[in-house]
Amino acid sequence: MKIKILFSMLLLISLSLIISCSPGFEKIENRYFNPDLVERPAELIDTLQYRSFLYFINEINPENGLVKDRSTKDSPASIAAVGFAYPIWAIGVDRGWITREYARQLTLNSLRFFWTSLQSTDPLATGYKGFYYHFLDMKNGERVWKCELSTIDTALLLAGIRFAMQFYDGTNPDEKEIRALGDSLTQRIDWDWTTMPDEKWFANSVSFGWHPEQGFIQSSWVGYNEAMILYILAAGSGYSGIEKAWQQWLSHYKWQEPYTGLAHVNFPPLFGHQYSPMFIDYRYQSDNYMQNKGINYFENGQRAVLSQNLYATENPLGWVGYDSLTWGLTACDGPGNKFNTDTNEFRSYSARGANGPNHIEFDDGTIAPTAAASSIIYNPNLVIPTIQNMYQKYGSKGLWRKYGFKDAFNPTAGWFASDYLGIDQGPIVLMIENWRNGFVWKYMMKDPVVKKGLSLLGFTKTSDYPFETAIKKFEQQDKTNPPPKDAVLFVGSSSIRMWKSLQNDMAPIKTINRGFGGSEAEHAIHFFDRIVEPYKPKAIVFYEGDNDIASGKPPVEVLVHFKEFCRQVNQKLKNTPVYFISIKPSIARKKVWPQMQEANALIKEFCDTRQNVFYIDTAAGMLTETGEIRDDIFIKDMLHMNDTGYKIWADLVKAQLQNTQ
Repeated sequence: MKIKILFSMLLLISLSLIISCSPGFEKIENRYFNPDLVERPAELIDTLQYRSFLYFINEINPENGLVKDRSTKDSPASIAAVGFAYPIWAIGVDRGWITREYARQLTLNSLRFFWTSLQSTDPLATGYKGFYYHFLDMKNGERVWKCELSTIDTALLLAGIRFAMQFYDGTNPDEKEIRALGDSLTQRIDWDWTTMPDEKWFANSVSFGWHPEQGFIQSSWVGYNEAMILYILAAGSGYSGIEKAWQQWLSHYKWQEPYTGLAHVNFPPLFGHQYSPMFIDYRYQSDNYMQNKGINYFENGQRAVLSQNLYATENPLGWVGYDSLTWGLTACDGPGNKFNTDTNEFRSYSARGANGPNHIEFDDGTIAPTAAASSIIYNPNLVIPTIQNMYQKYGSKGLWRKYGFKDAFNPTAGWFASDYLGIDQGPIVLMIENWRNGFVWKYMMKDPVVKKGLSLLGFTKTSDYPFETAIKKFEQQDKTNPPPKDAVLFVGSSSIRMWKSLQNDMAPIKTINRGFGGSEAEHAIHFFDRIVEPYKPKAIVFYEGDNDIASGKPPVEVLVHFKEFCRQVNQKLKNTPVYFISIKPSIARKKVWPQMQEANALIKEFCDTRQNVFYIDTAAGMLTETGEIRDDIFIKDMLHMNDTGYKIWADLVKAQLQNTQ
């Protein structure tokens, strides 16, 4: 226990030093999370994201906006890490970790640097033909290590630039300049120049890159991997050879079924299923290839994650530590050959991946926490306990330090990475935020280059975001029959929607009912700007979680999304109280009542420690004296309430509103 306390104190001291030495920081407000709590899942997720974010505050050159490739003193910059930094700084703004002014200045300094830096065949130039070298000197921006002019790293840089152009949408001169520079940098890239000639095996596709000493690398981007974002951006910004290049890309897909029911386009290292989806929301659109397979690229990523988890659970190579909660193969640092034995060969930095015993690209027992943590958008039920297990089992042994999880660890070799890598820390921040509220997707999917690129590659909408029709109906209703001002807003799922007596039950309190049946907590967040903020309500009564738990989401996810809803209320509707109606028991969902009780307990604890956030316990009145669920308070489906059930809610909710208004 003493060791554990000392470890926590050292982390707190180091974090305080990091913050105090960094300009542009807002004082961290512990209203919605404490950056030093890690013992429980929701706290660990918040802390992991925040500490990973700090890499992009401290391991940078603020004068030119370059970001270190790794956390060593003399590390050069990685242009891909810079591309990740733009949305990460914006996340910092949205979450109140840094000021918009500071993030804007970092972004502007970076874009000015890339626009004015030397573009030529000079071996020390920053770039050529609109592309940039993979690694640059942190101070002067010159090429280092005789590295390649990288097409994929330029594409990842460009993805961040396109995001920044959407996020910085104000009339401020600096924000106008960000958008202008972004357009200029986009237009300067000569994608046609990178096309492989007809006689090559990968003819008509985009080359990996170019060296001034040797010319083009004789390999190109084909088959499913991290470069889908490259082709989307190239298509949207005028690449004349995109049709042939895309056909080459598709022709090298490997559709495989490593485990029954998990057939997908295979790419064993998980970063290939993360780098493009960090920016592009694939959930409701697909190209012809995937439509013919009956899934989309988001589902493809879900299957890849499950396959890798099953592989680690089976552990066919017998590595120490692998199990259902210790997994994650991707490109990362490794022990290196000094740990080699007669039977085991270890690599240093390398791509690692396996989707099953017959689909092993390379596996030397090295696990990268970013592989699992950045998959949270695909399977939070699996990822949340995984990162909690990694922290508890290996954190104090060397895996957890000032920026969260170190890059990798290898239990077989007894090795922990000494460094953090920008391209591994970045996806953690971005994917947690997309899971929490779709932040990066929200801006990126509005970008005209992205929209044009997806269209040219044959992507079509397969469905609207859930409940779009219901929300549009509310908006139309507001135009013809404006809702009352200074009212209490009731928002949530069908238990709110079907509350027909709400207005009379709450009288004389004015109410607005914005329940939409089947919704979950994430949907209330997604539509916050359309069905919450515009009303500027006097108070908000929130009911979600019922459908979340029924759909298989873990209780902690309900808490995370409710916390996010409250954060947005605090940010956009300051001092507006929020009331959470406890998730109700029902006969129809009796099997998951224990999970609902767990979610209720987590949310009650959160509410009890916050101002203007209240928990209304309606569940007690819906149970018998022996704790059984009452059967006289529901309609025939035994899920939705009848008048008796709503009377229980009405009395408790109205009393709470009257007591706290």
